[in-house]
This record gives sequence, C-alpha cells and structure tokens, in this order.
Amino acid sequence: MAWHGAREHPAARLPHWGHLNTTQELHCVLQQSRSNEDIALLPLLLAAARAGKAPSGTFVEIGAFDGQEGSQTLLLERCFGWRGVLIEASPQNYGRLRNNSRSRETVKIHSAVCEEKGEVTMQAGGGTVAGVVGQMATSFAAKWKTAHKSCDGLPCLAAVPCQPLPAIMIEAGFPRVNFLSLDVEGAEEVVMKTVMRTAGTEDDFPFDVVMVEIDHRNRTKDDRVVAMIKSAGLKQIPIPQAPGSRNALFVRPTIGDTRPSATVTRPLGHAATANSSRLMMPLFLRSDLSPYIQRFISGESHVRPSVGKAEVAHRLASGLPKALATYLEHSEVQHSSKH
Repeated sequence: MAWHGAREHPAARLPHWGHLNTTQELHCVLQQSRSNEDIALLPLLLAAARAGKAPSGTFVEIGAFDGQEGSQTLLLERCFGWRGVLIEASPQNYGRLRNNSRSRETVKIHSAVCEEKGEVTMQAGGGTVAGVVGQMATSFAAKWKTAHKSCDGLPCLAAVPCQPLPAIMIEAGFPRVNFLSLDVEGAEEVVMKTVMRTAGTEDDFPFDVVMVEIDHRNRTKDDRVVAMIKSAGLKQIPIPQAPGSRNALFVRPTIGDTRPSATVTRPLGHAATANSSRLMMPLFLRSDLSPYIQRFISGESHVRPSVGKAEVAHRLASGLPKALATYLEHSEVQHSSKH
C-alpha cells in the first residue's frame, strides 16, 4: 500500500527547532520529562526529525494512558514543537486522557489495534497495566488481575473499537511519523502485523524510530516482533533499561545514533521523587557542567526562587544524561552560527 495522497495533519509540517533558545530548551526538558528514557532518546529522535523519511517532528504513542504519566512524547511536544497521535484503548484511561485539564494538544484516539476493523474486549480498569483480553501473556494477566477489580463505575470488561494501526494513522492525518512508542501490554505483535501487511519494505515502513516494549514474558512472541521490525530495514540499537520497563529500540540505518550513551547497556538507576508532580532524573552518565549550564542554574534559581541553585545543580549533574548535554552544546553552536 502506498502512502501517496494521504491527508497530512497541519501540525505535522516542519517545526522550527529554534523556537526555544538553548537555555529555554534545557529548562523545558527538566520540567516536562516524565521518564529517564525520554531524555536518553532525545538526540536520536531529533536526528530522526532531521534525517528521517517522515514529516519532521511527528510521533505515534500507543498505550498513551493519560498523556502525562510515563509519556515518551510529552517532552517532544512541549519543548520541541512535535505533533502526533495518542492512542489509548482502555475506556478509563482514555477518559483521563480526554478530560485531563493539562492534557495534550495533539490528536487523541480511543481505539485498540486489531487486524480487521471491529471491536475487542478490553479491561476497563487497571491503569497502565490494562490490556486486551486474549492478547496479554498469561503470566502478565495473572500478576495484575487484582488491578482490575475497581473500574470507577465502569464494567471491568468493555467492548472497544479497534482497527489496523495504519488506518488509525491515516484517519488522524499522520500516515508517517518519526517515532513510534509502542506499549500495549502484550499486543505488540498484533500491532506490528497490521503495519507489516501494508509496509513490508523500508521505503513503505511508516516509522523512522520504533521503541517497543519487550517484557520477556513470551520470548517467542518477542522474537517475532523484533524480526518483523528488522525485516522492514530497521536496525536494533542499544537502549539502557529504566526501572519497570523493558524496551527494544530500532532505527533506520540512514539515521546516525548520536547518543553518547548508545553503547551503554547497564540499567538506568531508580528515580527519586522530587515533588508530587515530577520525578527527579536518576544518575545515568555523570558529566561536568558546561559553562552555559552554569548560566542556566543562575537563571533558573532567579526565575523560580523556590528552586535553589544547589537543587538545580543536583538535578543536572546527577540526573541529566550526557546525551542531553551534548545535544544542547551542539544546539548552542548552531544557534550562534545563525546570528
């Protein structure tokens, strides 16, 4: 199936990366990061936006939950002007995504993914561990069965609409995107099958970078998912694992992996709570603070008196991956050369 003639969402047009200066970018990233992984991926994703085949600055996140907690794309949207599609199948979770006053300025879709348009039976409760009945690993379903006893007044099993992922993307106006984040509690193989039916080659494949949950509860299924993505021409590259997640990362060979952490495979450390609304980023790759970050520390403590210089310095030195520091140093040079 060709992608020619598909409607492009207006927000999918090329964004201007310079809408924030270097200091503002760093400030935004510190405020909007929801995980260790979103920052560690940042240089790779920005490279994909520059060199990928999809419209620059676009994403699809499947298993979006409420669009905030654990989001892999919030930082991209708010700090770098990315746009895309948030897909959530759970009725309870989609209600949070739709009604959250801090929710996302992007396309939100209530749907599961299946091979033919129709309906599937979905666990209505369970928060981030809700899944489609029959698609979750048996051990996963058994582990989280108590999470589905309370469903906020909804039936704990509900029929939800479903259709192939390419169809959802086309209807949303994003037939190709730079980044696919796939976390669907065991349904990863179903999702990828719907993609591969219409995009079996690298030219047809609609994603530049794919991050997919590989939980090792069904290794045979995991192997099939990895094989499908590789068969479309993407290569698997290292990704440090954050607590509570097991992901595999794939990228088009033409996109350079600029992450200084690209060869690091040790796990990311556990996050410590900084306050009720934000997680401190953990120790990942310690690096010296560059002069412009020192300037940011002064500016941050001035703008937000409640955050002292020592606290900001700790967040940066102990929590900020070297990957982000490297990107921002490069960005600062680019900004300077344009003036």
